[in-house]
Amino acid sequence: PDGTTTYYADGYVNNNVKSGLHFAIKAAETGSTVAALGGKYLGGYVTGGKTLTLDVSNGKTIDGILNVGYTNTGDTGDTGNKLIVRGSTEISYVIVAPGDNTLDLTGWTGRIGFLNVQKGGTATLNGGTFAKLYLDSATAGSLLAKGYAFQNVATGAYVEYSSTADMENVKVVKCPHSGVTLKKDHTGAECKYCGASFAATLNDAPYDTIDAAITDWLKNGGTLKLYADYTAADGTWSIGSGSHTVDLNGHKMSVQGDGNAFKPTNNMHLTVTDSTGIGQITNILLDGDQRGSFTLKSGYVCNLEMTGGAVVTLEGGRVDNLDVKNCSARTNLSIQGGSLGKLNIEDWADDMHVSATGGSL
Repeated sequence: PDGTTTYYADGYVNNNVKSGLHFAIKAAETGSTVAALGGKYLGGYVTGGKTLTLDVSNGKTIDGILNVGYTNTGDTGDTGNKLIVRGSTEISYVIVAPGDNTLDLTGWTGRIGFLNVQKGGTATLNGGTFAKLYLDSATAGSLLAKGYAFQNVATGAYVEYSSTADMENVKVVKCPHSGVTLKKDHTGAECKYCGASFAATLNDAPYDTIDAAITDWLKNGGTLKLYADYTAADGTWSIGSGSHTVDLNGHKMSVQGDGNAFKPTNNMHLTVTDSTGIGQITNILLDGDQRGSFTLKSGYVCNLEMTGGAVVTLEGGRVDNLDVKNCSARTNLSIQGGSLGKLNIEDWADDMHVSATGGSL
């Protein structure tokens, strides 16, 4: 921690060869960083209640055993140790002993031949591949960083978060949330692969509340996917940058108050889809002065109103009522698919563009 660097060579303990890494880990003060530079049987024991960082960014293979804490038969073991591994390399064997011992692999992306997290020990993973992983009655999810899951390398299948079975040939990946089940009270969803509980996702990242997801969505763009119905206090959507897509995913979006509408502003290009075919938005007002556009690919809109200069494309889904008002030459309505219950165009303007090449009215 004071900036001093000390080098350790291979040596012997009771006539057994030990690597320089072994001696460096043993001698290091808590808070130190240890780097493997070479030698035989690289490994060591993190003991004495200290926290160390192991830097393997130089690619040196750790071909021995790394122990976080140490327990001998008949003793109480060594507790309160933490090993943080950084870099990408192959490690033969890692043991996390019981008793408040922690392995942090969130900055590591290599391969471990055998990871043994003994009962009471903890580990945090967000990457890497594991030939064998021994859980000792813990759940698979207890080892994962938030938003990550175990995936079988050979089959591509994901391991359930609650599984206590030992694993072979798995890797840690960003969870795709493909194992999502809706809560019985319809307030959100849970993922059986990463354990996340959420009301919406933004580019597959889970959010506890839809309002929080929408705040980031408006700022940065992306795909917002709903896992619960949503009623907005204010339907005015002012964006920062990017394109904006909503996947209704079978849910309903509305604005508080009868007749209130979602109002995209500031050149917002809004696309609505629906994974299930039964999701709906009650009301949308597209103001042409805001230079925005709206595309419906699937899903259901109760009422859609567009004023002069707005651009609307209907590729699928259904709109019950579409009102086109205060038209100008920039007004553009393209009906390419889906269905319209009623179309009302007021104040036709010269050079405004209305076309229908598919769908039904």
